Amino acid sequence: MTAMPTKSPRSPALPLRALALACTAACAAMSAHASPADSPYRLRVSDPDAYRLAPPYRAPEKSNPGEDPAVDPVVGALSEAAQAEAAARREAEMAAKPHARQIDRAARAAQLDPALVHALIYVESRHSAKAVSVKGAVGLMQVLPDTGARYGIDPARTTESNLKAGTRYLRYLMQRFDDRLDLVLAAYNAGEGAVTRYANKVPPYPETRDYVRSVLAKYAEWKGQAGAIRAQPARPVQAITLAPLPVAAPAPDAVMPAPVIKTVPATEPEAPRTTRLESVTLPAAPSANGAPQVTLAQFQH
Repeated sequence: MTAMPTKSPRSPALPLRALALACTAACAAMSAHASPADSPYRLRVSDPDAYRLAPPYRAPEKSNPGEDPAVDPVVGALSEAAQAEAAARREAEMAAKPHARQIDRAARAAQLDPALVHALIYVESRHSAKAVSVKGAVGLMQVLPDTGARYGIDPARTTESNLKAGTRYLRYLMQRFDDRLDLVLAAYNAGEGAVTRYANKVPPYPETRDYVRSVLAKYAEWKGQAGAIRAQPARPVQAITLAPLPVAAPAPDAVMPAPVIKTVPATEPEAPRTTRLESVTLPAAPSANGAPQVTLAQFQH
């Protein structure tokens, strides 16, 4: 008897693999015929320039990828060389001023920018150690004797003592007014009390305002930052509310007596009808302890 042939069992992975290949082929075919513009999720804008910045505010467009036309190596090198030359020229100008080494040494000892001290001295005394103001300020930094006395220094004794007193006072003002140059210079010129009275603002004195502008302009010039050093907004000042003074209440059911007025005839012959008031006695309101009467000095009526 001949045995019947049997069929081999089919592997279950073959149908799944065929299904995956069919799906992949279908997706590839759809992607080949579909266009990005046909997507329902694509933003359609009729005028794209309407959503861009105005031309003056756009970034410069690059001619080639990876190239920035705003940076020219030749122009950049020339600009850096020009800046270094200008800085050296400013340094030489300050170094040529009288007492330049002493000014630099005193400024650095007080942790101040030497260019700032030079600018202040230029406006105050034009770098003259013999300058004396009508108010008694002396020396390069025009220091008042009372200001120098704060630190036990006589500002008129030597140039070094004048610079030491002036730079120490300037450092104190920088700490008091939070390094705000406009207020520091206004206080150096008009007094720190004047700045405080005007709620931490530059006082409205024409001399002080001109002084602040002149020193800031010279400082910016020697720093190479013309127009960059400006006044800062004034900081708020804490308001102080004073309690009302106590007022003594009159005793209950008190009646104010009428004042006692004494008069004497006038002695001037040209005004016979005029009387001269000699005194007025105003009794105080009755109280528990009995208030004394108050007599005003005599006066002419």
